[in-house]
Amino acid sequence: MEREVPVVVVPGVTGSRLKDPERDIEVWGTARGFFTPKDRGHSLALPIREGDEARDALVPNGTIFHVRLLTWSKEVYRPLRRALEQGGYRSGELVQPEVSLFFFDYDWRRDNVEIAKRLHQSLELLASGRRDPRVHLVCQSSGARVCRYVAKYGGLSLEEAEAGEQPKRGYRLTKLILVGASNGGSMRQLHELHNGRRYVPSVGRFLGPETLFTLRPLFGDLPADYGALFVDEGGKLLAVDLYDPASWTTYQWSVFDPQIARRLDEGPRSELFGDADNRFRYLSEVLDRARRVHRLLELPAPGFEGTSIYLLLNGSGVAPARAQLVQSKEGAWSTRFFDDHAVRNNLHLKSLLGAPGDGHATLASQSVLSKQELAVVADEREASGGHFDVMLTRAAHNAILEFLGSPEAASETAAPNTFITRAAADRQDD
Repeated sequence: MEREVPVVVVPGVTGSRLKDPERDIEVWGTARGFFTPKDRGHSLALPIREGDEARDALVPNGTIFHVRLLTWSKEVYRPLRRALEQGGYRSGELVQPEVSLFFFDYDWRRDNVEIAKRLHQSLELLASGRRDPRVHLVCQSSGARVCRYVAKYGGLSLEEAEAGEQPKRGYRLTKLILVGASNGGSMRQLHELHNGRRYVPSVGRFLGPETLFTLRPLFGDLPADYGALFVDEGGKLLAVDLYDPASWTTYQWSVFDPQIARRLDEGPRSELFGDADNRFRYLSEVLDRARRVHRLLELPAPGFEGTSIYLLLNGSGVAPARAQLVQSKEGAWSTRFFDDHAVRNNLHLKSLLGAPGDGHATLASQSVLSKQELAVVADEREASGGHFDVMLTRAAHNAILEFLGSPEAASETAAPNTFITRAAADRQDD
């Protein structure tokens, strides 16, 4: 059965390949890139000094579907593509009118609003060659934040959206399917910004905190500024503003850790990481923009009509919900996260720092939507697995296909859907 309304899949952060066209080298997306080079990820870092990011040469080069190196391999978005093709969709490029399935690739290091503008432009291109302007979006992880922004504000800049401008679009976004969406953000992002990350445990390439610090969308995926996110050594809730840059210097998070700061100051890559003043100014800017995007997504938007929302939630595991701040006798602070050794054997502390979720986003975060969005929630399903691995399951594929096959809502002015997710209902009542 051929599908009439095209589907665009928007991956999460790191789901797109990145290429250096000047050297004709793919720096992210091949299996080898998960292991080498041993450069703390500096070849992926985006310059933080104002204006310098324009000199970065990397460009998106397609979605990562599958990677393999010798005996090691990993499925990424290939199983989802295969399931959708078996469900009647034909994959290809935007300019092909007979194609109905597209994977949106983007530079996942850049600001979420910049990514949203590029997605909006792609949807405009898609609609320009078709009689029917309808399109559905399937959005995974932090890609959901980009999709929600497009649904509400199209390709508007942050300042235009805040001024209440009406977005102009030639497409009709009729279905917004959110899979494992960290709508309310994730404390895992602070963990990675502070400690770095390996995509292959133990032996994989290490992306240092200084590299992750340069990736703008990670700040957009920090927890929205509500609720208590930190506890003290005794488990008492602390009032710490995650969006105040002074908190980062006080608690020595990420590049404000003295050891990392010393390495950067003595290192040769000032064109990437700047000096202490550059890093603080950059942090202030990205935290401010992240808070403003969270706020815009909570508000009713003039451009949000005719869109139905579908949720695929995952509360089968545990996700970090808080962190513990501990001060030494000398006055230095350390931050403990849910999976730290000092926490694992303390059941009480684990219960404070973790909550039901998918390893990345709590179930409550996945369910965070504005009242305007809650009014058009059409259906929800649950699936089991890790934050990304759930995308590899038949249960998730079936749910997405069923969402795509269900009737569309006529408009936002119709009677609001009485269905509201449990976690979202709790948040709405707060």
